[in-house]
Amino acid sequence: MRTILLIILFFFTITPNVFGCPSCDGDEIEVSGVVIKETFPGPPNYKSIENGDKPETYWFILLEDSICFSPDDEFLSEEVVINKLQLVQSNYNFIEGKKYIIKGITFPRHTGHHHSAVLLEVKSIQEL
Repeated sequence: MRTILLIILFFFTITPNVFGCPSCDGDEIEVSGVVIKETFPGPPNYKSIENGDKPETYWFILLEDSICFSPDDEFLSEEVVINKLQLVQSNYNFIEGKKYIIKGITFPRHTGHHHSAVLLEVKSIQEL
């Protein structure tokens, strides 16, 4: 019995995020869901496309299951649970409305161009 307890204790000290929330900054995660585009007002005022701000369109994944993220103490001060991640990609061609499995690296929102609390830098995609 003592050996089992030691193994469990060892497991939890080595892998603290196995049953907890991944970090919002630098964890590699895999998510699945439907990919969509959304358009937001950009420069100069980031308030209204109708009043002259440049439209900026971004890709998002609507997650099948909400996911929590632990804070980074710089941009995200508390744990959040979200169901939509903004995708940051360079060479991937998504089809809007299709379902994907996406692997990537997390980072917290820190500019006016970021429209989810946590973003995902895409490393690989698989269409379902």
